[in-house]
Amino acid sequence: MIPRFFAPRSASAAPRRGVVGAIAASVATLLSACSPIRVINALASDDTHRLQAGIAYGSHDRQQLDVYQPVNNAGRAPIVVFFYGGSWSSGERADYKFVGEALASRGIVAVVADYRLSPQVRYPAFVQDSALALAVSGAGGLGSLPAAMLDGASLRQELQILQSSGLPYNVNFFCHQTPTHTAEAESEWRVALQPYYQEFGIDPMAIQASAARRPFDDEMAEVLEEFSPTMVSFHFGLPSKHLLSRVKSRGAF
Repeated sequence: MIPRFFAPRSASAAPRRGVVGAIAASVATLLSACSPIRVINALASDDTHRLQAGIAYGSHDRQQLDVYQPVNNAGRAPIVVFFYGGSWSSGERADYKFVGEALASRGIVAVVADYRLSPQVRYPAFVQDSALALAVSGAGGLGSLPAAMLDGASLRQELQILQSSGLPYNVNFFCHQTPTHTAEAESEWRVALQPYYQEFGIDPMAIQASAARRPFDDEMAEVLEEFSPTMVSFHFGLPSKHLLSRVKSRGAF
């Protein structure tokens, strides 16, 4: 005969274990159906910001952004423009609500932007739109146009758009020494990368050459002198004194 004090314990333990197991299984199923980002977004508060969603900065469907304005900010606030990862081939700005909320809750205006994707466009088209620079400037920041991969005609076209907006903007150039291309050096690179070509099934002869980064030169300086950018910035050092004086003569920082 089982003692009385053992009977309730064993009789009720099994149902309790069953209920706990069912709850655990349900929670596990729910979490497995949700991406980590969706779970984080579900926890993000809605009372820290005012959301301006779907602001177009270009004609493409992917050229849209969301602005998270802090609700308790009375003056000028710092601005952060956030671009998510995804190898330039995937991603949605709505997935990064938690980023906008986190920044806005700290008094920072957050701009979360979509961009055009590969393979519809190739690098650097994702970040080279004057429209994107305009969107940043329009939000109160200083939009920047990357010019290292533009030729003179393309630079003039983009600057005309920026200048006509009446907004402040920056233009960024590279100041590197262009390496000399030789067939021998090209061959050495292909030999060194051959194991990776084989591993990933890549035909090296099918790889298209990408546009080269162009250092700031007299042609670019001549185009720049037609406009009045608020700021001009440089990567990899500064240009020659001659070129730098041409930039400063236009009053740019």
